Amino acid sequence: MEEKPLRLDKELKSIKNKLKYTYRTKKCKFCGHKNPHNYIYCEKCSRPLTTDQEIIKEWLIQKYLLLLLEKISDHPDIVATRRKSKIGKVEFDYIIELADNSKILLYVVQEEKKIVDIINEVIDYNQINKEKIRLVFLLLLNQSGPNNSIIPNVDDKIINDAKNYNIEIIFFDEFL
Repeated sequence: MEEKPLRLDKELKSIKNKLKYTYRTKKCKFCGHKNPHNYIYCEKCSRPLTTDQEIIKEWLIQKYLLLLLEKISDHPDIVATRRKSKIGKVEFDYIIELADNSKILLYVVQEEKKIVDIINEVIDYNQINKEKIRLVFLLLLNQSGPNNSIIPNVDDKIINDAKNYNIEIIFFDEFL
């Protein structure tokens, strides 16, 4: 007679384990929403549920591009896009060429100290090429929670120098 309760007990444990696996969730650090375990992005706020920097970097690029496309009436037609392309010594994550011969350069900031070097490199490039450039620094999220991105400390002088060479500098953070 003890065989049935033991067998039933094993079956119950097996079912509980399957349910535990099936309904395992990942809680979003930003909005608190519980997501299925296999999700990479929160289904409520769309932010990354992972600490994998490459996934977060890609998400940030896509987030900016989506906002850009939503405001497409503010921009001339996109002629070409390139990923991982260099201007001077700097490899940008994304370059968008527009019909009015201007460029949007996207760079995901992982180290604040590189920002000034990148701005100087783009200034050197534009002294020769004299293009209209929008230099967008995508601020990588700190995974500890909202409003914890890398906040750049850039001197106003370099921002003004860039403006003198027809370079607009934008620091993009989805929380700003």
